Amino acid sequence: MSKQKLRIGVIGVGSWADRVQIPQVLSHPQAELVALSARTPEKLRAAGEQFGVSALYQDYEQLLARDDLDAVCISTTHSAHYPMARAALERGLHVFCEKPLGMNSVQTGELAAMAEAKGLKTMVAFTNRWVPEAIYARRLVEEGYVGEAFHYNVCQLAGYGRPGGEWMWRADAELGGGVLYDLGCHNIDLALWLNGPISAVCALRRNTVPTRRRGDEVLPTTAADTDAFVAEFANGCQGIFHISWTSPGGRIMRHELAGRDGLLSLHLYHDEWDNHLHGCRAGESELQALNVPDEIQGSIPRAVSTAEERHTAHEVFLQGYPSLVRAFIDCIINDTGPFPSFADGHATQQVMDAVVISDRERRWAEVGEVLEA
Repeated sequence: MSKQKLRIGVIGVGSWADRVQIPQVLSHPQAELVALSARTPEKLRAAGEQFGVSALYQDYEQLLARDDLDAVCISTTHSAHYPMARAALERGLHVFCEKPLGMNSVQTGELAAMAEAKGLKTMVAFTNRWVPEAIYARRLVEEGYVGEAFHYNVCQLAGYGRPGGEWMWRADAELGGGVLYDLGCHNIDLALWLNGPISAVCALRRNTVPTRRRGDEVLPTTAADTDAFVAEFANGCQGIFHISWTSPGGRIMRHELAGRDGLLSLHLYHDEWDNHLHGCRAGESELQALNVPDEIQGSIPRAVSTAEERHTAHEVFLQGYPSLVRAFIDCIINDTGPFPSFADGHATQQVMDAVVISDRERRWAEVGEVLEA
């Protein structure tokens, strides 16, 4: 592209967009934030004042109709991602979209095909791919540290959806899709990135909190908050996934990959910057800490023993490190292939579809089966 700044619009001004997407656009020397869109006028005006943007639209289609945009970032409820991303692609815009890319693989397959046909750059915000420990784990896998993989274990537990909490749009089947669409997609994408495609799954999903309060109302919770499934990887590896947002305590996220030549144990909690990578080669008696090389660690501080140091490290990861929106902008400018693209978002959604089908029909489901609405 030319040296003229990339002109970007942002759809959605919630906490994540305000904290991550918009500041990353503003901090990129070759990008310019030209417009914002949000349904709630008060939030829209507040964001415009905070970030110095005067072009404000309650209707995202009006934002997309501008003739001076190069790209758009989408940070809205899950169910809105597909129509917004589709409309942006139809306008010939590069698109960064929060996860999940859609609500079923028909939607995500259409988006991936459109982006490829139009030659547009796309990215889905699978944040864990930029955590240094995860990047180093992938390098070690590619170098043969694990060898022939035979077992992959995933466990993510969080407590922000425990009983007694307030109603969440994420727990609405139509708006958010439940824990599978909120946390599950992150874990599935990371597993695909580290260990390759999944062929089939056998799932069991549960809704353990059937109602939640919103003010004086008691509203039904319509989506599963705890998912467990067995996965068969294309390379023959077996996988076990357990994901919940109703667990007591803080967050836990573990990915453990065992093979004939070694074991990798990855612990990620980047919100609190509590990330660890351990490994053990065949013949060794116990796990050892694996230090991330400097070129992967980048500018992120290594010393994170206090809450303040953890917060600083996370802010560097979000703002100073070339991740997420900043990487997306770089890929457009340099005409390189961003990752994870809409094709990756579609691959993750296909696994999610299979999880839902397996639970609904009480059977093994092949990845690639289409989830009917």
